[in-house]
Amino acid sequence: MPRNLLRVFFHDRCFDGATTAALFGHFFRSTQDPNAEIDYWGMTHAHEPFADVPWDADVNACVDFRFCADPRMHWWFDHHQSAFQPSSLRGVFDEAKSETHFYDPAARSCALFTHEVMKQKLGFTLEDPNGHWKDLLTWADRIDGAVFESAQEIVELKNPAFHLMIWLRSNRDPEKMSRTIEKMGRVSIAELVALPWIAKDVPALLEAHQHSVELIRKRLKRFGPVVAYDLAEDEIEAHSGFAAYMHEPSATYSVGLVHSDKGAGISVGCNPWAPVVGPKNIASICEHYGGGGHPNVGGIAVAAGQLDRAREIVAEIVETLRE
Repeated sequence: MPRNLLRVFFHDRCFDGATTAALFGHFFRSTQDPNAEIDYWGMTHAHEPFADVPWDADVNACVDFRFCADPRMHWWFDHHQSAFQPSSLRGVFDEAKSETHFYDPAARSCALFTHEVMKQKLGFTLEDPNGHWKDLLTWADRIDGAVFESAQEIVELKNPAFHLMIWLRSNRDPEKMSRTIEKMGRVSIAELVALPWIAKDVPALLEAHQHSVELIRKRLKRFGPVVAYDLAEDEIEAHSGFAAYMHEPSATYSVGLVHSDKGAGISVGCNPWAPVVGPKNIASICEHYGGGGHPNVGGIAVAAGQLDRAREIVAEIVETLRE
């Protein structure tokens, strides 16, 4: 019997995205083809993210990422407010009434949302004798929903789940990512972090993380309810925006900038521990610049060679949040 090739497009360098990809792969092998070959394909928020992807798989699925109207996208699960870009794609989704495309912007994480859809609408029971899936889904939900006791918890990174998070966030090797996703849900998070290709990277990643926390403290500037930091000259890509709230706990919003040879990244967030929760919708602000996210957190990618424009965008967002 020929083996199906399943390609799973997922939000790259993201705990929730990787977890949802692993869950869908497990679902497909459990219900469709136990011998399916799976190609996990990380997606980033380029201007036209699906423009150059291959369509040679037997089945294509997309999880925790933007809607794709191509009829060759057989499955889709997402929870981002900014899932439809351009916004006219929402009408395409609504009109199609597909039985294999699912969306809920109220869901805190795509992983738990996908699990609930599989259970309630697709009749799939997730066998989990050791509780590995439950632990993974719980952490995906906590991390994507920023459900932490304090900024210190997420900045100190003491739990193994955070070590997996920073590795997923920093990894640029698709082969290592695929190997990791294949293991997710099948072993514990502690065992995942102990995998050789992850374990060897974690100490340096933790050290770099603490360095970025200190740099954010040094670069942080206060603009009323907003704190902003510019790490573009510091050769740092992965960092924790929550460090801004640890250093300035009364701030309502944060805006951060990082830069590499691939371009600039802007992160925007609302402090979940702020005395007064801000009314601004972060995803809507980011969408204006081609980015997206959730009501309380979002991001924008700016092409290489446009650092000055990225800094202009940061300044504009700071002013918007101050209004």
